Amino acid sequence: RGFGSLLVDDASSWGEALNNYDASRKTRPMPDEYYAKPARVTHAMKAAEDVTYHPVLQTFSDPAKETFAKQLEKQAVVSHLNRARDRQLAVESEYDILTVS
Repeated sequence: RGFGSLLVDDASSWGEALNNYDASRKTRPMPDEYYAKPARVTHAMKAAEDVTYHPVLQTFSDPAKETFAKQLEKQAVVSHLNRARDRQLAVESEYDILTVS
């Protein structure tokens, strides 16, 4: 039998029905592991994971990545200087106009 939205079971007394209802409200439908809190993750823990590049020192925390970045930077500097020297030779005149030599 039902009364409104409450289902009333066939208990022998009103007190037993109330106890059955109370017990059904206190028991969880899923196992306790389902309701366990997840592991706490703090902002500092996430920040420590995310820091792969130190912005002040401008270095990577991974030594292999740092050496690779240094090699790339050296190659880029040499390439840039070579292009600048080529441009300088192409644009400048062959002789000095101040001393006319």
